[in-house]
Amino acid sequence: MMPSRFQSYKSFFKQLTLAVVLLTTLPILMGAKKEYTVPVEGLDSALRKPHRIPIKRMFPDKPKFATLKKSPDRTYTMDRPKPLKRQTWWTIPKELKNKAFACQFNKQHVIVVDKEKGGALVAQWMIDQLNEREARNLPTTFGLATGSSPIPVYENLVKAFREQKFKTDNLSTINLDEYIGLEPGDSNSYKQFMRQHLIADLELTDDQFHIFDSQAQSENDPEIQRLQKLLTQNPRHFQLLGIGENGHIGFNEPDDTLSAETPTRIVKLTESTRKANAPYFGGDTTKVPTHARTLGPKDILHAERIVVLAWGEKKKAAIANSILGPIKPQVPASLLQKHLNVVWVMDAEAAATLFKQGGRVTREMARQFPTLFQTPEK
Repeated sequence: MMPSRFQSYKSFFKQLTLAVVLLTTLPILMGAKKEYTVPVEGLDSALRKPHRIPIKRMFPDKPKFATLKKSPDRTYTMDRPKPLKRQTWWTIPKELKNKAFACQFNKQHVIVVDKEKGGALVAQWMIDQLNEREARNLPTTFGLATGSSPIPVYENLVKAFREQKFKTDNLSTINLDEYIGLEPGDSNSYKQFMRQHLIADLELTDDQFHIFDSQAQSENDPEIQRLQKLLTQNPRHFQLLGIGENGHIGFNEPDDTLSAETPTRIVKLTESTRKANAPYFGGDTTKVPTHARTLGPKDILHAERIVVLAWGEKKKAAIANSILGPIKPQVPASLLQKHLNVVWVMDAEAAATLFKQGGRVTREMARQFPTLFQTPEK
């Protein structure tokens, strides 16, 4: 008896379904046992050649180059290398979704939020990265800045530490700069500033907290050599920056010789910078040191992630020139355009010129900050 046409179709669809199931599951089954060869770097001589590591032990994106580290149980873990592509690594918590405005200018991330909420936001990013590395038992190094801009961040870090939201056992810090010529223990030194606002409250030891000494400069300046060695031994995973009214970062002032390859060095402070820092010296500009040590753009740009903080109307011109303008030594912060992972966090007053010159005043932005971006009456 000949099979009916219905039975023929039924048999065909059964075979088709079986084929689809096999084609779908077979790669998964094979992939579970698949191994992936990774170049091994930085291991002892017995592990110089590439090793075959089960793919399930690796990061899902399988970076091209990685460092494999052997643990006591003879398994391998992989430390993610410095990112080669631009990444969106920051997140905005739900409670700030309607209170922060995020967009891009010239391929750089910009977040507009008020000072208090911005400090909490950046502190949370630092805590998240510290805890993520702590979970893998990896050391973390933060590059820190001084001045009024990072104080909201430090206040939130101290609060979170007291609430036991993170540990500092594997944390070390390296500061951007320090005056030259101040006496040890001077209350105006950046070392004392950091101890007052962060270091003492986080219970960091002298072996974890690193900053230039404020002693007078010498011919060979061993302080520069000491910090350079520390930077090599402790690559920074997060660099916090402020920006001056003239666009300086750290104490890298506008200078025709400044470039992305300018190293850590001694600099002469401009009159505008000394005047801006005079309030910390009782308002007397003559008491502000004339020279300082600072990380150069070369070392600043070697950080894995960079966050620039800016609050207030006085910073708006420097911000617009740094983000929208060409890269030039007269605007030191414009050199940050060369880095792939920079986030600018600022309030609406600091962002005013940036949005007006960039032509990116969206309806959402205008709705949140109507006094800054209202349409002029005809």
